[in-house]
Amino acid sequence: MSRHTRAAWNLGVVAACLVLSPPLSAQERKAKATFEGHTEAVASLCFSPDGKTLASGGRQATHCSVRLWDVASGQNTATLKEEDPYFWGTVAFSPDGKMLATGGSWNKVKLWDVGTLKGKILLDERKQCPKTMVVFSSDGKYVASGGVCRSAMRLFDVATGKTTGTLEVDRHGVLTMAFTPDNQTLVSAAWTGEINRWDVATGKHTATLNIADQIEPAAFGMRIESAAFSADATSLAAATYDDNNVRLWEVAKGKEQAVLKGHAARVLSVAFGPDGKMLATGDENGSIKLWDLVNVKELVTLKGHTGGVSSLAFRADGKMLASGSADKTIKLWEVGKAR
Repeated sequence: MSRHTRAAWNLGVVAACLVLSPPLSAQERKAKATFEGHTEAVASLCFSPDGKTLASGGRQATHCSVRLWDVASGQNTATLKEEDPYFWGTVAFSPDGKMLATGGSWNKVKLWDVGTLKGKILLDERKQCPKTMVVFSSDGKYVASGGVCRSAMRLFDVATGKTTGTLEVDRHGVLTMAFTPDNQTLVSAAWTGEINRWDVATGKHTATLNIADQIEPAAFGMRIESAAFSADATSLAAATYDDNNVRLWEVAKGKEQAVLKGHAARVLSVAFGPDGKMLATGDENGSIKLWDLVNVKELVTLKGHTGGVSSLAFRADGKMLASGSADKTIKLWEVGKAR
């Protein structure tokens, strides 16, 4: 698989350019639990708002599935599959936990009722492209979709299932996106280093910020491997493509605030804790690092995966982290006392 394809698949921010090195005493921890059942790499993870259920999306060249897990017991309580090979890869719970949005390749989006496991199609363009990302607004009224190598993001009304906006982007598409807390703005970031803002009510583009000149380009002009916005959409964490580092930006001004160094391999996944004070990063060798963003330091290294860490998600209380890997497993980690 080419680097271009890898970057497209490895889809779901704090410059005084402070450079960090890992502390010599960084401790290592073992996983609290391991979930097995996927027959493919685990590409996406999301905890339900109450923390009792974990949704996971897998990917493989021939098929994909979405699974629901009971966090306490580790039991796979449901598996969502599609007859057509749409390769479901991304998952997102609604704020009330009653709905699950899934995104697949071929630019398909589906909304599932968690109680009945019945779903309705929101988007089905049958366009060949990598996995489609999905994200809910905090009031649960909207779902946004988008991804790499497609020219538009979409906004959907959850109640009606209808498209409320088509947000045109360049051919590179977007790597990550998030609603602001007031749900009036959608923010997106591309692997080329461009951050855009959109008005949710009108679908109009309102601002562009380019951080590309702060990152050395790799093949095909790629600068960012994976990225995530903080919950308040004020910070962006981005794993740069060729140097194993993670950079933090202030979204409003595009100001780089820190460079996190310590991984010995390419960083494939990043996730903010719910309060924005902690960051988790996972690399190609299977290592996960937790970072304290208040004091800007590495906290701990989590080891246990035998494949690259392709997805990360914090529970809403910030005390547990889920990680998904190319080794086809999901691991749960207690991180509440990592500080």
